[in-house]
Amino acid sequence: MEDSEGCVDGLYLSLLIDNAVYRAYFLPMKKERGTPDFLSLVIARFGRIWYNTSSELIFKTERRIKMDELIVTIKVTTYEAQVLDGNNTNVVMIPFSAEAVGEYFKGKTVENGVDTQIISADSFSLSARYMLEGVDRSGEKCRLFIENNGTSLYNCVPKIFTDSTELDFLENARLKADVECVENGVIVKIYMIS
Repeated sequence: MEDSEGCVDGLYLSLLIDNAVYRAYFLPMKKERGTPDFLSLVIARFGRIWYNTSSELIFKTERRIKMDELIVTIKVTTYEAQVLDGNNTNVVMIPFSAEAVGEYFKGKTVENGVDTQIISADSFSLSARYMLEGVDRSGEKCRLFIENNGTSLYNCVPKIFTDSTELDFLENARLKADVECVENGVIVKIYMIS
């Protein structure tokens, strides 16, 4: 369960169910029906209401809140960097290979990609560009080109281009990337923002 917050006549909770977050509303049973004063769960999901078997429940539906959808997880292995120590700015170019897994795409880099980092006294930027070859969710061979730009590992915005008709929606999707440092590289998770 995620966070909870109080309300006047019940309790809201956000629950994670099947990779989506739903707004749930708990309501007490009516005391005059001889039932105990406990809370019963009601979840608004896909336009339907699921609740416990009691027909005596009083409930409200609350709006559904979708969670960002994981598109692909990419395991990146980095190699020796090339460094330019400039007068005012440093440039670091990090070659890497990558392997991608996920519901929508599985594959690996065609050639090594490059993560270019530009560092100055008051700014930092990175741009990783690479091409993956593999299969889309329908099993068809395809390629993805990914450009991931950001001002930190925690603030990256990817752009995807593909020759897959099954995945062409990714070219116009709002995407975000989470980057986690691991031994010999990083793990990149690309999400579609709901």
